[in-house]
Amino acid sequence: MDVRPPTTSTIVTTLSQDPYYQILQQPADLRLQLSVPAAGQPAMPRSLPTVLTQQSPYIELLIGPEGGLSVDECQQAAKAGFEPWQIGSRVLRTETAPVVALATLHALSYYE
Repeated sequence: MDVRPPTTSTIVTTLSQDPYYQILQQPADLRLQLSVPAAGQPAMPRSLPTVLTQQSPYIELLIGPEGGLSVDECQQAAKAGFEPWQIGSRVLRTETAPVVALATLHALSYYE
């Protein structure tokens, strides 16, 4: 049996040289997990306003399925450094949540 080491496609090699994709290799300034509102949970991480004052903050978003992540998934996210963030009291569709999150981050970045 001939076993060959894995190869990297030319597309991945080309994209990995692009500055946009190189940024993705950096540690995030903040990791946010969009969460379903929960009692006793802050609506917004305390560090979010400070991060948004940076010139070009790098924020990673974790968006789960409608209805939210399981308890186990939330624990795993917390261990990975994600902080819960509630964008209002409504449960958003998975395809809508990123748009709402980005628009909210943009609006918050102008709030003083």
